[in-house]
Amino acid sequence: MKRIALACGLVGAACSRVEPKPSPAPAPSVVVNELARPATKRVIAIGDMHGDLEAARRALKLAGAIDEADEWAGGALTLVQTGDVLDRGDDDRKIFDWLERLRPEARAAGGELILLSGNHELMNVAQDFRYVTPGAFGAFDDVGGRAAAFRPGGVYALRIALRPFVMQVGDAVYVHGGV
Repeated sequence: MKRIALACGLVGAACSRVEPKPSPAPAPSVVVNELARPATKRVIAIGDMHGDLEAARRALKLAGAIDEADEWAGGALTLVQTGDVLDRGDDDRKIFDWLERLRPEARAAGGELILLSGNHELMNVAQDFRYVTPGAFGAFDDVGGRAAAFRPGGVYALRIALRPFVMQVGDAVYVHGGV
């Protein structure tokens, strides 16, 4: 449908049809889907670290993601951590912080570390600590305790809020327990 504008004088007595000039085609907009990534040559998914730092290290070393110094060695690797870093082990905060530190290292090397939230991250934000070990409770004393760290607005709750629950890489969809 063609748009036509009417140009009328102040009194409205003399009106004429004015054909609008065709506007240039809009520049194509780039829509970035934050929940999808293009396919990469190598993708590894690891979930349920549950506070076991040594098992997490072994898994990331086996995947070629880290070196002996626990630094990113995966180059262009895409590593998807599918959630449940928290609970059941004393080192859940160490793993949480370590993975956050690895993210920019991965990016700088041309890779990506994608961190998803699982049900245990949500349980902590909901202040459900039934799977937290005594050692893991004490690990958050410097930030006001575990409850303060994970309550809405808490430093760890805010980090979890930025993590998606699902991510597509290429034609594969990653999620913790199911969609």
